[in-house]
Amino acid sequence: MLATRVAALTLATGALVVAASPAFAAVEVNPNPVRPGGTVTVNDGFGSMLCPKTDTWATANSNGFQGNSIKLTRGTHSLVGTGKAVWKPGTYPVSITCASGGSSGPGTFNLVVSARGAARTGDGASILGSGSNEAAGIALLGGALAVGAVVVRRKVKADR
Repeated sequence: MLATRVAALTLATGALVVAASPAFAAVEVNPNPVRPGGTVTVNDGFGSMLCPKTDTWATANSNGFQGNSIKLTRGTHSLVGTGKAVWKPGTYPVSITCASGGSSGPGTFNLVVSARGAARTGDGASILGSGSNEAAGIALLGGALAVGAVVVRRKVKADR
């Protein structure tokens, strides 16, 4: 009976992980957020099967793109296209319309155009943040060390 419960819980957890995974999203936009006027790459979500494999093109639609759309063409794993973001910061819904007529529907994914842009990577800037995360981490480590010291001290006293 316990094994059945564990198996059911494991299966339910796996289903939640798969459902929440960005790898199964119907639309992917990178980078997100993007700087105003920046280049974005859009795809139909690797392996999501949004558009049939027979579709050689699709259109990504959003007011967040200059010209309101980006043409996607069949790549190795998905439909892919590149375009420019608008200059006005904001959150813009993105949808994909397949050549065969299928659609991801409005608001499947949001493109964020932000003056802050995407996280800088490669120069260590992505780990430099505002300091609050680092302070919280240091506090947690300090607390763990203090608890460990108390436990060891009590164990030594108990062994005497």
